[in-house]
Amino acid sequence: MENTDLNAAAELVKVTQLLRAYGKKNSSSKKKAGGNTYKQGLEERMAKCQALITQCLLPETFFTSNFHIAIAATMDANAPTLQGSPNDDPMTGGGLQTPERLSKAILDARAAAAAAAQQDPPIDPALKDSELPPAKKSRANDGQSMHRKIIEENPIDVVADAISPRMISTFTTHWRTYEIQLHKADPSMSAEGFEDLYEAATDIIDRVEHIVEKTGLSYAALKWNLKRATDGGPVQVSDVITLRQWLIASGAMVGDIPPASVPAPAAKKVSTEPTIKIWVDGKKRTMTSAMMTEARKDPKAYPGCVEAGMKTVAAVLKNRSGREKCVSCDSMRGKALESRPAPHPDDGEFLAQCKCPLRGAALELWMIKMTAEMDGIPQRGDDDMKNSRLAFNPDTLKLIAGAIQAVSGHEVETLLKPEVDRLELTVHWALKELTLYAARDDSQYAASFRYLLTQFKQTMVEWEKEQEEDQVRKN
Repeated sequence: MENTDLNAAAELVKVTQLLRAYGKKNSSSKKKAGGNTYKQGLEERMAKCQALITQCLLPETFFTSNFHIAIAATMDANAPTLQGSPNDDPMTGGGLQTPERLSKAILDARAAAAAAAQQDPPIDPALKDSELPPAKKSRANDGQSMHRKIIEENPIDVVADAISPRMISTFTTHWRTYEIQLHKADPSMSAEGFEDLYEAATDIIDRVEHIVEKTGLSYAALKWNLKRATDGGPVQVSDVITLRQWLIASGAMVGDIPPASVPAPAAKKVSTEPTIKIWVDGKKRTMTSAMMTEARKDPKAYPGCVEAGMKTVAAVLKNRSGREKCVSCDSMRGKALESRPAPHPDDGEFLAQCKCPLRGAALELWMIKMTAEMDGIPQRGDDDMKNSRLAFNPDTLKLIAGAIQAVSGHEVETLLKPEVDRLELTVHWALKELTLYAARDDSQYAASFRYLLTQFKQTMVEWEKEQEEDQVRKN
């Protein structure tokens, strides 16, 4: 314990240098270093070191005389200083720039104190024969060290104090908004879908990582268990939850205590649905969940949903709970539906709940949309029509698909395209079929059909170019 004053001396010089370096920084660098919190920490550290040296080195009379004389003897008055002048207090400035100089001053002060203690103090002749004064009572702590221990700061407290209250407040506000959705989400997915909360969490995480990089602290010492700290990837849902737990454990924020007078903001719905765009009245629109439900229930609603491909149809056939059923099976529930066997692999992709092939379900929805405006065609929802009378099954849908292909050349996938594309394919198919028929009859007009087919292709290409040019002019 006898070298505590030397350790404190070295720490004092180090802290003094850090404080002066901080004073030379611009406002931006000071803010990055921790601002007033960082500065106050250094000043408190300096005060502790000075107090420790004062209390544990020597009795007060020697500290105020011999110690200062010894320090002054070690100083180079001509040496450049960090701040002040050679007359500055040796404990806080002047020529004392290294722990070695201050340590030498302390050792010299010790030696001076020991030499003085061995000499007989001068005695007034008048008191030589007088009675000795009564001995002082021994103190209870005689023989015990009189120094004060320098307490190392908890690294978690250092980092937590460097996170601004504004960051904590912003994170807390957005946490209350997204908390329910966050706990329901996949922990391994990116938290970008939670927008404001993602940004608030990223700000705090970036701040902590900056402090760790600058101070050399380890993530283990901070008990920082975020996945991003190990793989450097994007902030995940699990990272946001772990960050909140760390902030509460470190004392940087309060746990689940709702505000007394301000109600929690309404939870925002985080959309995990795929982005589906269709043509509506000549304009591209993104289908919402409500639009998809209406398209599934109302035959006349959003016919463009069956002209945007198989993925769009699959999205329409999925309800808000994520359950997938075709139109015929939409109202069916229970174990009988869930226990249906999966279709043959040749039938391709199928719907999760009713097990009907997706191609057949798409064809059924396409037929409903294509005939919705026709007179005399029964539709679901008609007052005098039961839905069961319009129900299809995978086998009947295969039969219908075959018939459509036989008369138009369309498969289910090509039916799910805009009308112009469907007509183009049908004309192309029809001209090819007519060419084959004429060739089998050895007709002289077989070449004419081939010419028509070539001209048709060229016409479609030129028409497409014209549309593109018109679009450019409009923009």
